[in-house]
Amino acid sequence: MKNFKKLMALVIAAVMVLGTMSLTAFADAGDPVTATSGKLTIRNASRGETYKLFKIFDASISEVQGDNKKADGIAYTCAGDIPDDLATVFEKIEGTNTVQVIDGKDEEAVIAAVKAYLDTLPDSDAIASTKATGGPVVFDNLAFGYYGVKSTQGAKAVTIDSANPTATIYDKNTTTVTANKTVEDVSYNIGDTINYTATFETTNYLADPDAQHAKKVTSYVISDTLPEFLKDVKINSVKVIEPDGTKHDLSGDYQAFTNKAITIPWADFQLKSTDTNGGKHGTYISRYANGSQIEIKYEGVLTDVTNINADDTNTVTIKPNVWKDTPVPGDDDDDDDDDDDDDDDEEEPWDEEWKKDAVIETYAAALKKVDKDDKALTGAQFAFNGLTLEKTGDGIYTVVSYDPTSSTLGTRVDVDSEGKLYLIGLSSGVTLTGYETIAPSGYNKLTESFVLTPQILTKSIYKASGTIKYDAKGNVIASDATASSTKEVDKNLSDLDPQAVKVRNQKGQELPATGGMGTTLFYAIGAILVLGAGILLVSKRRMSAN
Repeated sequence: MKNFKKLMALVIAAVMVLGTMSLTAFADAGDPVTATSGKLTIRNASRGETYKLFKIFDASISEVQGDNKKADGIAYTCAGDIPDDLATVFEKIEGTNTVQVIDGKDEEAVIAAVKAYLDTLPDSDAIASTKATGGPVVFDNLAFGYYGVKSTQGAKAVTIDSANPTATIYDKNTTTVTANKTVEDVSYNIGDTINYTATFETTNYLADPDAQHAKKVTSYVISDTLPEFLKDVKINSVKVIEPDGTKHDLSGDYQAFTNKAITIPWADFQLKSTDTNGGKHGTYISRYANGSQIEIKYEGVLTDVTNINADDTNTVTIKPNVWKDTPVPGDDDDDDDDDDDDDDDEEEPWDEEWKKDAVIETYAAALKKVDKDDKALTGAQFAFNGLTLEKTGDGIYTVVSYDPTSSTLGTRVDVDSEGKLYLIGLSSGVTLTGYETIAPSGYNKLTESFVLTPQILTKSIYKASGTIKYDAKGNVIASDATASSTKEVDKNLSDLDPQAVKVRNQKGQELPATGGMGTTLFYAIGAILVLGAGILLVSKRRMSAN
């Protein structure tokens, strides 16, 4: 009997805390004497979840003793062999079918074994199965025993016997919300369209750490930082995808982020009554199955305030609103399909939010005009296929747009007084085709094209000492200047110089003045032609006079 009592204490303790669903089991008030069957109620059941009930052990109740009508005891039995997963913690009392905990097995071991056993049971072994539609899930007319409940949220065990004939499980739905954000490419040119995809794994309920119940999510607020380096942001699609693959397209309701945020309704208030003071009472019914995913696709154009050779970070955030007055379980006793009676239609923001960053990078390219001895040349002009640029400093140009498919020369750009040229705002994957449109004085213009690619600096070098400081457009500013309308960034473009592409020119060829026939021949031929023209003119005049 001592072992049996020890078993019962341990089992009851185990079933009260077991489960990855974070479910809390407790007994409703009931008559432990006259009850001949039990009922299991799952309150706060997640809309769309299917709850499956399994019987693990039978329960036998001893006869009622004395005037106090108290049951003598409850024994849990197993007619056949104890399942392998449970045999590690349970055994039969010798010569009986009564189950007891093996000596030395602690509570954690029992919990782990029962959970593992429930996880292995096929759906076909369930004695009952019910899909939640928004209210509580009820399994009625149950024989006394030790039961397990499973859903996609996890597993839970509970006892139903004469001492606990109307057990209740309150599903806390502790599935956390997660945010994820991806970007189509990792590097962009200024003027490119950037495509983002934000996805969120949701839950219909969030566990309240300060109470023994969960709060129903009524809406989700999704916001984006929309930093200065993005413009013309528009939403392309908004979808809710349920676990079974059902898709709800909400794109028509959202074309852009309003004040950097959009709100997606997640539950509808169902009015039941209005009191004399005008208060509304009812319940919220979730629109979508628990565990649905939100997917938002949107785009923006990269502007010239991008950080060159540094991260451009864009953050998306999801924050739920919840029903303010979700009741503590047991507050209503009508056992209808509404476990959330007598509460006002009020919402409140959840304390926690979930974030995810997406990062892109943009780079710069540099070239230097030199002679055959690598000495700097000035006065050169270049152009690149499909590249439109804006001058933002001497020898400094910011990308306006780039069409990699174009063979048309873009903006003509000039080197600075040291023969340097900087192009700011290029993707790391760009290969520019360049041409010299004007050569330095005294030098031959290049007849062939050349290739220029962005020079990617290490961030440590880029952020180091900035001997030259530029604003967001590449304009040189004083080191103590404060730019109110533009974002200041350290662009030490001189750090690009060691990696700059050197474009060499050769001096033009002069005609020889001495040696061989040289220029004398040309002078002689010219004189003869002039003399011949004069003689011919005089002859014609004499003939006319005669």
